[in-house]
Amino acid sequence: MSKGVRRLLIVVIVVAAVLVAADFGLAAAAEYQVSKQMRGELNLTSDPSVDIEGFPFITQAIGGDYRDISVSANGVAVNSTLRDLEVDADLKNVRISLSDVLSGDFSALTIDEVDGQVQIKASDLGRLLGIPDLTIYPESLDFIEGYGVDEKQQQIQQVTGNTNNTTAGIGLSGTVDIAGAQTTVSVFGLISLEGSDIVVKPTKLELSNSSITGLIPDAIEKPILSQFTHTFSPSDLPLPFSVTPVGVEVQPGTVIVQGEAQNVRFTRSANSQ
Repeated sequence: MSKGVRRLLIVVIVVAAVLVAADFGLAAAAEYQVSKQMRGELNLTSDPSVDIEGFPFITQAIGGDYRDISVSANGVAVNSTLRDLEVDADLKNVRISLSDVLSGDFSALTIDEVDGQVQIKASDLGRLLGIPDLTIYPESLDFIEGYGVDEKQQQIQQVTGNTNNTTAGIGLSGTVDIAGAQTTVSVFGLISLEGSDIVVKPTKLELSNSSITGLIPDAIEKPILSQFTHTFSPSDLPLPFSVTPVGVEVQPGTVIVQGEAQNVRFTRSANSQ
């Protein structure tokens, strides 16, 4: 390889490295401005994490159309009870000029589609129910209602037209007072969408550290099941961009409420905060 060719390759590599660095730097500046805007838009106490997907960034910026922007925030507090929520949003086809992004003017921004979710941890739900040691875990619909999980999921998808599940099995365990004795109980039931509300409704009960055997009397069972029952309205949860709840999911230690929205605009600009 001649010296001229080597020099040309070095120049190409250096130029490419500079362009890549500039692209990442511009993306970082845009992410910073979006994060500032999201803090106000979602009523957060600190800037959330923002990631503008796709490389190179500059081609999206020139067109003013960003294919996918992900936003996430941990430790989100709504009140003294719900104070450790996790909020995530996936913004599809975000349209805004680069000059507006860098200046912090989001008044002209539009988003084709938003997929958002809120995760409610066991510690928060436990405070809400008055059960400090509450644990959450998924339970099969087959166990809860006596039919196959796959069949039920297919029925839900056929009715709703999407892959989000509007009903999930849930198990909850914690210590409650029964006749003056602290007793560990486990309840099993459903978390489901009823209209726009999210309802946690246990239907089965198991006791530990108890001398009760056989069938549990209604006088004991009903108050305990009631203690583990709760209804969330959309206004109770900081679902991003006021998305409509469309699904629920249970994972170990957390309940997830999923939502969707189309044709979204921001309500304020970063400069107005």
